Amino acid sequence: MGDRTDNYVVFERNAGREIEQGAVVKLFARGETGVKPVEGWYIMLQRPDGHCLLLLNSRDATVKFIKTVIGLFKLLDRIPARDVTVPLEGQVADNKAIWDLHAHLNQQAAGGDKTIAV
Repeated sequence: MGDRTDNYVVFERNAGREIEQGAVVKLFARGETGVKPVEGWYIMLQRPDGHCLLLLNSRDATVKFIKTVIGLFKLLDRIPARDVTVPLEGQVADNKAIWDLHAHLNQQAAGGDKTIAV
């Protein structure tokens, strides 16, 4: 499935291919944990083996962060996403927290755990 690397990231242009090969879109809301409203969403693609690919901007290779529902739906329209859950309460505080969660989820997947618990 796509380019396999140890850092488990994917650029938007390759997200569709990952989804067609079985990856599922997972959204993570940025903001104070358990509190509304959120600042926006980060996107990961979870492969069938449980590993998560963090979506990066093609322009500057930074973490993709979408601030508006309109922007989120435009992105989801560009990739063949299905059945996406949009969290409305904060789950991660900032870019560092999403990278930490990404590392944690991939460590779990390497150990055979395919579930995502935030």
